[in-house]
Amino acid sequence: MATICISLYLHQPFILRRYSVFEQDAQYFDMFRSRDACRRLAVRSIYPTNRVLLSLLRHFQGRFRLSLALSGTAIDLLERFAPDALDSFRALVDTGHVEMLAGPYDNALALLYSPSALAEQLTMQRDRVADVFGQIPQVVRHGALMFNDELADQVAALGFSGVLCEGAGDALAGRGCSRVYSGGSAQVPLLLRNERLSRDLAERFDDRGWDQWPLTAPRYAEWLARFGTGDEGGPPDW
Repeated sequence: MATICISLYLHQPFILRRYSVFEQDAQYFDMFRSRDACRRLAVRSIYPTNRVLLSLLRHFQGRFRLSLALSGTAIDLLERFAPDALDSFRALVDTGHVEMLAGPYDNALALLYSPSALAEQLTMQRDRVADVFGQIPQVVRHGALMFNDELADQVAALGFSGVLCEGAGDALAGRGCSRVYSGGSAQVPLLLRNERLSRDLAERFDDRGWDQWPLTAPRYAEWLARFGTGDEGGPPDW
């Protein structure tokens, strides 16, 4: 069976408040709504998910690993309004089996607009992760997994050693996404997301109209196992 690289991502923004054109207050955010949204996220998602992940990481002692990306704003909100949730992420990292990823601090699509803004965002988020989790990210995950050769060269100049990006079918032109490619003049290693298998969990898992519903663990494991035989995996209609 192929080795599976699991990557999880969390972004939580500050919520904008109703702001009149006649106001001059420099505070653009609704901190009460931001607090409530952050605490709901912690209770409904972060605590139960991280309990399961921590149990698996400890049980399998290195045979189960994952990469984790937290935006800078998510870290800021958790630190302020749900510190126990942030501690639960620290517990995952402290197992030694979690790799932290870098990305734009506020999940901005900086790649589309300004190289200098992107460099600033990546540096800020890398420093924040190092301060909170004691680990310096080496791989970049840009917002929406966007990529171009300019990004590869820029992250190489900033000292990063790889990029996680979308395994878009059109760009691959029939090639598989389960191998490492390289990009830019710096030939930065590119790790591609399997779009179809990822969407099975993120979008189709609870879709009762999907012809593969319900998706069970054994069936999903069978699809993953096809990568070990050169098959790109997935249900028969792929």
